[in-house]
Amino acid sequence: MASFAKASDHLNGLFDSQFFRELSEAQDSALREAAHLMRQVESPNVTLSCVTDALHSCSRLETAGANGTRLHHTPRDAQLLLVAQCCVAAARAVLAEILDGVPSLADTQNYWEQKDPAWWLVQSLPARAGSFARSIVFSPAAPSLATLRELVGGVVHEVTGEVRSLNKLMWMLTRTQRGEIEEHVRVLRQQFKAFVQLVGALSHLGNSVTVTATTTESAPATAVPDGGGDGGGGTSVGASEHLRAALLTFIEAYVGRMEELWCALPPADGASSSAVTQGSPPPVLDLSRRLQRCVLAWPSFYQAQCMVARGHGVPSPLTRLWLPVTVGTVAVWRAVSAVARNQESLVEFWLDAAATTVRFFNQYIVAPLQRMYDTIRYDRAQFRLMGREVLRSDIESLQRMVVDLQRDDNPALFAADDSGDALVEELRMQVQEGDISMVMRKYEQYIKRPWRALVFGNMLRSILIQIQKGKVDLETATSALDKLMRSNELNFQIFAVVPTILITWYVMSKVRALLRGRRGASAAAVRVAIRRQLREVERVLNAHYDNASFDVEQEGLLVVHVSLLRKWAGRLERRGDRLRLVEDIDEIESFANVQVAQRMNVVHRIRHDSQFWDAPS
Repeated sequence: MASFAKASDHLNGLFDSQFFRELSEAQDSALREAAHLMRQVESPNVTLSCVTDALHSCSRLETAGANGTRLHHTPRDAQLLLVAQCCVAAARAVLAEILDGVPSLADTQNYWEQKDPAWWLVQSLPARAGSFARSIVFSPAAPSLATLRELVGGVVHEVTGEVRSLNKLMWMLTRTQRGEIEEHVRVLRQQFKAFVQLVGALSHLGNSVTVTATTTESAPATAVPDGGGDGGGGTSVGASEHLRAALLTFIEAYVGRMEELWCALPPADGASSSAVTQGSPPPVLDLSRRLQRCVLAWPSFYQAQCMVARGHGVPSPLTRLWLPVTVGTVAVWRAVSAVARNQESLVEFWLDAAATTVRFFNQYIVAPLQRMYDTIRYDRAQFRLMGREVLRSDIESLQRMVVDLQRDDNPALFAADDSGDALVEELRMQVQEGDISMVMRKYEQYIKRPWRALVFGNMLRSILIQIQKGKVDLETATSALDKLMRSNELNFQIFAVVPTILITWYVMSKVRALLRGRRGASAAAVRVAIRRQLREVERVLNAHYDNASFDVEQEGLLVVHVSLLRKWAGRLERRGDRLRLVEDIDEIESFANVQVAQRMNVVHRIRHDSQFWDAPS
């Protein structure tokens, strides 16, 4: 495609800017229409209908400029340039149409190459049974039941006589199917080869045929009669005769090649289809009519070629899916029957499932997120093992127990008011720090005579004080744990809600993918296809690494595989990968056929792009 864009730019470069300005601003409507049509046929997305419209207007240029207007170029120059642009546009449109159809042909060929004969036997079983039944019912000499029984018995005897294993049985049963698949693959390969040769011929035409005459700036100008209708006798300086002859030769080469490729038509009005000379060029209108004939003949030729491949295409959905549809229909019917029988229990089940789902979201997603917000926004504590006042009240109770025990055991120490208050305060401070050694010393004396101390002493009070001390120690540890949890409360909340959110997101994404189905190939399949097309491109280039001359088939293979590579590049998920690969493909197409080493370097660069190939699938 890039070669035709260069050819179109080269044709425009043969004329100066004043030529196109005169066409756009001319008083004659035919000249202005020619300028508009030139811009249309130069579009990369030009269609054959647009080319046909442009060729229809060529005859009106014969009488253009006959109003006495002095022109720098004659209308014949515009006519030649328009027909030449139409040649390039027609070849570009035909090539684009072929490249649009080649991917489906390649996919069909790949389908049959990977087809399992046994599965094809199962898929085509209804069609074969129906065909066999029709041949028996509508046959003029329908076989009798005894004949059918004998025929079936002979087949069964032949199979059982030759079969020694299950693999041998499958091989015999699928013998016909293997032949059919091989025939499909053979025809599709031939059709693919025919399209490749056609693509190669068109691509070679765009690369090899150019206008080699000098341009108007360097060629001697020729005075051409204006042909003004008012008899003014003015003249206009036209393009050099060398340039006109070169344009005619360019047009003749394109038209002759198109007639050779798909028209198979004799030259119009006895004109030769070979390249013309400068001395006797065919009229431009004759070339225009021949080109128009080529353009009109292409759709029927292309449809005929596609019909050959369509007869060996992918089977109909009914043939491919009858077994899954049948099994699915039976399964759905059984499921509907089961639902009708257990309607109430199913409704209850789905209501319970909905309530469970709502409860799950509220308890494990909504509520934790709300607690996280409260912790961040209002500094509210959510995790607490013990109230703040419990430890303080238990410590004060332990202090009072110890002080009362000491007062009962040593009343003399508390006789004086001053000394008693100081002693009480000291005892409280010791208990606050966890020291009850004064109680333990008394307890050591009590256990020497436990029964007496138990009945007549304060041993029981000492034991209860130690129990209270153990309770206080436990509450102190619990308070420390509360402080630790308080400082890490936000972390705990995050750890609690993040796994639930991730699991929920994963399940929902899988369900969404299951409901949505597979839209297009996966990322891994796309990369496998890109690697396969890169391999084909590298094979074609490697075959001509030392010899830069490409034959028509090899050039067509290169264009087709680069086109398929561009198609798969458009299916990449990440935009950066897409842009980089498309830039490299444009660079491969920008080099001439002789620059094989540069193209190989681009292929190696694509293969070494680790960021692209290591992208997650």
